[in-house]
Amino acid sequence: MFHEGGSSAPRNVGNRLLDSGFGLDTDPLVLPAAVSGATTRLRLLTSVLLAPYYPALVLANQAATLDVVSGGRLVPGVGTGWNPDEFAAVGVPARERGARTDDHLAAARALWTRRPADFDGPFTTLRAAHLGVPPVTSGGPPVWVGGHSDAALRRALRFGDGWYGTGVDAAEITDVQRRLRGLAGTADADRLTLATAAFLTPPGLPAAVTAPGRPLGGTAPPWRASRRPHPARRGRRHRRHPVAARRHRGGATAASALWRESRSGERERYRSGERRYGTSGTPARVVVAVRAVHQRARCRGDPFC
Repeated sequence: MFHEGGSSAPRNVGNRLLDSGFGLDTDPLVLPAAVSGATTRLRLLTSVLLAPYYPALVLANQAATLDVVSGGRLVPGVGTGWNPDEFAAVGVPARERGARTDDHLAAARALWTRRPADFDGPFTTLRAAHLGVPPVTSGGPPVWVGGHSDAALRRALRFGDGWYGTGVDAAEITDVQRRLRGLAGTADADRLTLATAAFLTPPGLPAAVTAPGRPLGGTAPPWRASRRPHPARRGRRHRRHPVAARRHRGGATAASALWRESRSGERERYRSGERRYGTSGTPARVVVAVRAVHQRARCRGDPFC
């Protein structure tokens, strides 16, 4: 998940190793690494990275590396997984996914915060270990733990800096906060960031899958599909005549500036061009469109230029 800086919620990349039927299943650490190289403010959330699939040392080193190359913009969203086919493929018993997640998160935190690090867990043992790449974020990147069960909430309290849900609304977030406070008390629970994923479908495009939560814009069809006028154009006449637009809602200033910039004798060429390449929109858009028309026409050797 990716998010342009200024707000607290990053955007997500999931962790599916086998074809899920939900579209392109990219690696949750490789793709954000590519995005981090092309951006400067975008925060990167794995949504979610399945901790049991990785040895603890590999997980800690990969996350620390991405934290470094992104300049501290990584937020590892972590889950336990569910797909028995994937667990069988990676050689990890599905029944151990919760215990392995706890073990790997604790080991990763030890590697991020101590040099050298010693750790004894049911699946990981470290002796005087120095992580190959220390994270740039003090204490390691902030971990958001996903899941709605009591075990997942306890995991967030023990190992996480936040809790992360998918498609939950404000009422459900409030309920999660209440449950966290019941498990650990107000002070410890309120230190966690509580976040949810929002799924957006561009207007006019069909959704590839059913959204897990209520759409942010409701379930009404987009204005184009419903043939209702766009809210910005209600009560307005919309004419397909570019130069006439200069007389509409302050258009004279923009159009006059265009005429002043034109050389002597070009007005007739503009009038001829607009008849051939009619456009519409605000006066500013008309000016840009007419210029673009004539630039394209020049490239084609058009007589109007």
